[in-house]
Amino acid sequence: PPPPPPPLVPVGLGGEIEGGRDVGPLFTQEQVSLFERRFDDGHHLVRGVAGSGKTYVLAHWAARYLLENPRARVLVSFYNRSLAPLVDKLLVEALTVRAGAEKVRALKAQVTVKHVGALRRLEPHAFDAVFVDEAQDMDAKSLASLHALVRPSVGEDGRESRCFQLFMDDSQNVYGQAPIDTLKEQLPEGLSFRGRTRVLKETFRATRDILDVAFNVVLDPLRQHRVTDPGMREYMKAGELARERLLWLPEETLEGLYRVQSTERGGVLPQVKAFASSNSEARWVAKEVARLVREEHVHPGDILVVAPVMPASFTDALRKAGVPAEAYGGKGGRDVADFRVSGVDHVRATTVFSCKGHECPVVFFAGLEALDSIEAWMAGARQRTEREHERIRRAMFYVGATRAMKRQYLTGVRGGRFLQVAASYVETLSGHRPAP
Repeated sequence: PPPPPPPLVPVGLGGEIEGGRDVGPLFTQEQVSLFERRFDDGHHLVRGVAGSGKTYVLAHWAARYLLENPRARVLVSFYNRSLAPLVDKLLVEALTVRAGAEKVRALKAQVTVKHVGALRRLEPHAFDAVFVDEAQDMDAKSLASLHALVRPSVGEDGRESRCFQLFMDDSQNVYGQAPIDTLKEQLPEGLSFRGRTRVLKETFRATRDILDVAFNVVLDPLRQHRVTDPGMREYMKAGELARERLLWLPEETLEGLYRVQSTERGGVLPQVKAFASSNSEARWVAKEVARLVREEHVHPGDILVVAPVMPASFTDALRKAGVPAEAYGGKGGRDVADFRVSGVDHVRATTVFSCKGHECPVVFFAGLEALDSIEAWMAGARQRTEREHERIRRAMFYVGATRAMKRQYLTGVRGGRFLQVAASYVETLSGHRPAP
């Protein structure tokens, strides 16, 4: 009999995504060395830009701690409930690599993975170690309460320390919390991170083209926003990144733009599209997703829609176009704690808040005009100044615009400021791309 036909290999973007999946995350030397770094001398802070692998490092540190401290009780916490499935998945992967599949279940039973709001009834000193992801989302009170949950250990020199490890990126501060550097007075005594901070400098999620647009829209070197700059250069640690040669500053480039150097991966610039109404936008997004699935053989699970508000309005349009889709969070969406991260068979749509920490090959960051009016729909607006609102708007844009690994779409109703600014920077960047 003739040999069976070879398996069908998807072509186009879908084939590219499938090809990359077999390789898995390619950790940089920097990440691998940080995985193995000693952290048994108390508290530490790990900073890193979007897509630099902070949660992977957290998972490996937690796995190592469990193996080095048999019977230890470990807590992994965060502010955002949608992170739970991702942390679970990465923890299982790290434990499998380090201990073998047969030991994962027993070790995992020693770990509590819970968002900070679900920890109110715990006794002090309930855990031997606490790891906090996306720590920039928390206020001083939350950080102090998590610190109190760690059982102190006394070293040979008689000094007390607590295994309290924070992972954060100030650029993604979408809740407008005070940066940790300004919280010294409100944090427990002895909890200083001076000399105890590590910075992840390389990104392995997004391409340089995607990151260039995100950085320039947020830092706005050409003053396209036409509003007072809310101090984003300090917030994004642009000077620090430039000193490490991870970012070229506008004064160093011909076109007067920021250029990201933390990844060597090139790609395509984000596609920006404006619409007459939210309905026509949702219909176009659904049509384009259906085209990606049909013509470019992209799996629905490899497509994510991020919207500041009402992600369900996009899933309704997707379903009408015959594409399986589920909304997580926002009005009409499922509980964000159900946000799936593996074996996903549908397009997921979620909010800017709930997409943090997650990544996807293809991302539609939609409904961008809502960023212009966050004071109308975001909780706690009355307590904030206009400068704080603008900082949050830009942090939200940065989060939504740095989830994509391969292809990024930016859409919204015509006239939205962030859409116009993004279109302007995409156009400028497209005129200054290196020849292929």
